[in-house]
Amino acid sequence: MMEGLTAKVFRTYNASITLQDELGKTVLKASATPIEKLAAYNAANRAVAILCNHQRAVPKAHDESMGKMQEQVKGWKKDLKDLKKEIKGLDKKSSAHEKMTKKISTLALRIQKKEVQIGDKEDNKSVALGTSKINYMDPRISVAWYVHDDCSE
Repeated sequence: MMEGLTAKVFRTYNASITLQDELGKTVLKASATPIEKLAAYNAANRAVAILCNHQRAVPKAHDESMGKMQEQVKGWKKDLKDLKKEIKGLDKKSSAHEKMTKKISTLALRIQKKEVQIGDKEDNKSVALGTSKINYMDPRISVAWYVHDDCSE
């Protein structure tokens, strides 16, 4: 027995150690986007939420929402394919080619972000991340991971 050891203190310790371990396992590329970093953090938070049994019912509109997001990505991919076909006919030194290249890279990044969000949303559909984040994890661990991760770039 320890003086002052309560269930809350024990859960907080357990959650914080789990978060630190899970964040320590994450390997991000130097070129990782903020959305990829958020997905990695959410994956670690998900492990903590599962440990603490922070479950929630799957939202009723989850499937509909996922369908809309997937349709949006499908449309963007078609647009990207069309843009890539269109750029082949342009002179590489023209301003139109430069604008089209910028459009293509912006659209590709948008697709990548949305696909990461879709995966994250699907993985988190029955887990309440907020409960563990607010009540059980030491914020210093999150800050240290974020700062350390930014320094490595």
